[in-house]
Amino acid sequence: RAPADAASSYDQRTTWAQYPTCINGRRQSPIDIATAAAVAGGVEPMAPHLRPLDRLLLVNTGRSFQVHEQGSAVRVLPAGATPATAPVENGSASKGYTVLHGRRYDFYQVHWHTPSEHLVDGRHAALEAHFVHRDASESGLAVITVLYDEAAACDPLLSAFWDDFPPSDGARRYAESAASVDFGAMLSELLLRGGGAYQWEGSLTTPPCTEGVEWRLIKARRHVCAAQLERLRAALGAASGVRANNR
Repeated sequence: RAPADAASSYDQRTTWAQYPTCINGRRQSPIDIATAAAVAGGVEPMAPHLRPLDRLLLVNTGRSFQVHEQGSAVRVLPAGATPATAPVENGSASKGYTVLHGRRYDFYQVHWHTPSEHLVDGRHAALEAHFVHRDASESGLAVITVLYDEAAACDPLLSAFWDDFPPSDGARRYAESAASVDFGAMLSELLLRGGGAYQWEGSLTTPPCTEGVEWRLIKARRHVCAAQLERLRAALGAASGVRANNR
């Protein structure tokens, strides 16, 4: 990557060294999936039951673009911030779920990384989506991953709300979108294309790098255009000077 797209080695060492698991963990994510070494079979069928979302809460965290569902409450921002309030995620209503190993994981949020955090046969994809799930205890986590290859055509599902993301992670980091999106249908369509998914037990990809996370990376991919990639890269660069957010 170009210098502006990579953090300095000093920044990486000082940040990650505060979390021993990130350095000493034995099941750390992301990984490089060597397809020739992958063991076929033994992967349980995955049937996401994510319901359509009609009122999106878009958040520019400064580290990613993140989608939640709007609630009726508001969050008061720090003194002096404008606007004075911002919508918050609707935590009480189920956004759907996925069952893995007989255990229900509720869908929580989705966010994106560019380039991809995971590699397949040593190669990054242009974009990676993480559909984050958590169980009833909120201590068990599962992530369904979708990779995107760059193409001339923009991704139609992203196009419904991508330009509504705030360009800054400052006081106006939240935005509402009236777009209706069906992430569940998208995931089901990818699975129906065939090929299934890779599965493994790994970790969070950012500090504190907690292990025991159930990962599923769907083999079928979507496409994303240069303009959509640039919007995320520009937002990341504005927040930190680093136009990438992969580990």
